[in-house]
Amino acid sequence: MHLTTEDLLALRDGEGAPEHRRHLLQCPECGRRLESMGELRSELRGLPALEPPVGAWERILAVQRRQQRARRVLVWAAAAAALLVMAVTAGLVLRPEATTPSRFPDARFNDIADLMNASRELEMVLRSPSLRSPVLRPAEAARIVALEDQLALIDTQLVTAGDGLPRSSALVLWSDRVELLDELVRARGRFAGEGKFRHATDL
Repeated sequence: MHLTTEDLLALRDGEGAPEHRRHLLQCPECGRRLESMGELRSELRGLPALEPPVGAWERILAVQRRQQRARRVLVWAAAAAALLVMAVTAGLVLRPEATTPSRFPDARFNDIADLMNASRELEMVLRSPSLRSPVLRPAEAARIVALEDQLALIDTQLVTAGDGLPRSSALVLWSDRVELLDELVRARGRFAGEGKFRHATDL
């Protein structure tokens, strides 16, 4: 049995087991292989050094950045999909009763700035302590969680798209966000206090 390439490399580097060294002294074929390995090593060392093409590192870094952006988009997409599943499971398609008054009867504004202002106003209302009921029935809590989940889904879409979102799509998302916030205000107002409805406009 002849020595393996790993055995020969170890012997070439001054290492290796004593029995392998004895075998090398007695085996002409292994000796020739070791000699060929030494010649190949010398030839490789004699090759001229090659410089990378101009701009090679910049292209590599650009590809790496694109891959990182793609991974971030996939993460956001996975999060959005998970939130959508949660929303559907929680019965998010249900809407509040038509008899409940809305702070914004028609949230389909024509200006994104108006929608953003309405969104900020509703978020301020939601932070009111009077809308924080200490105890909620399971159905009430599920309704509020479902609304918050869909709101998080819209926020994810807005953050993911960034400045590249078309105006028409941005109008739809911001309009949906205002409607959801309005529903959340009404839901919390309905469940606040001792079972008595309190609308945000009464705060």
